[in-house]
Amino acid sequence: MSVEFNKLRYFYDYYKFHVLAIILLLYFVINITHGLLFRKDIILNIGLVNVNLSDQASLVISDNFITTLTIDDAKVQLYDNLYIKNNPTQEEYEITYASHLKLLATINAQQLDIVIMDDSSLNYFSENDFLYSLDELSSNSSLQNHLLTIDDTSSVIEITNSPLMSKFNFNGNLYLGIIKNCSNKDTVLTFLNYLYP
Repeated sequence: MSVEFNKLRYFYDYYKFHVLAIILLLYFVINITHGLLFRKDIILNIGLVNVNLSDQASLVISDNFITTLTIDDAKVQLYDNLYIKNNPTQEEYEITYASHLKLLATINAQQLDIVIMDDSSLNYFSENDFLYSLDELSSNSSLQNHLLTIDDTSSVIEITNSPLMSKFNFNGNLYLGIIKNCSNKDTVLTFLNYLYP
C-alpha cells in the first residue's frame, strides 16, 4: 500500500464523524439563513371550494393582487382541490371527506380568510355558520350591488362578473365569502376593493 492511501485511510478512520458533523452543521446554517432571508409572509389565505381556476385566474387572485400592494415579501396562500358535496357517490366519498376535514382544520386554525365557491358549496357554508356578514363591512357601492345576503348572519359577494374575473369563462356563479374567524380582515377588505375597484 502506498503512503498516500494510508494517509487517506487514517483520515477516514479518525475524522469521518467530524467531517460529517461539519457538513451537516453547514447545511442547517445555510438552510436556516436562506429561509430567514427569503421568507414570504402569508397575508391572505384563500380556499377554492368546488372551483377549478385556470392558472391565469389563480395569478389574478394571488400574484397580481400582491403586485398591486407593492409588498415584496408577501404571498397569498391558495387552498385548492377542496370539494364539498351534500350527497357524494361512493367514488366521491373519500375525496369529499378528506376535503371536509382539511377545510375544518384550516378554519379552526384561522388559516382561511376567504372562500371562493360555487352554488352547491354556498349552502354548506351558510348552514354551518362559517361566513361573516358583509352588510356593514365595506362602503364600496360596487360591492354592495353584488352582495347576496344568505341569512341574518352571513352573506357573500358574487364575483363572476367582477372586472377582473369576468374575462374567465366559469360554469355557473362564483361567490366570495369571508370566514368568521379570519385573521386578516384588513387585507380581505383590500382584496374586495381589488376585485371591485
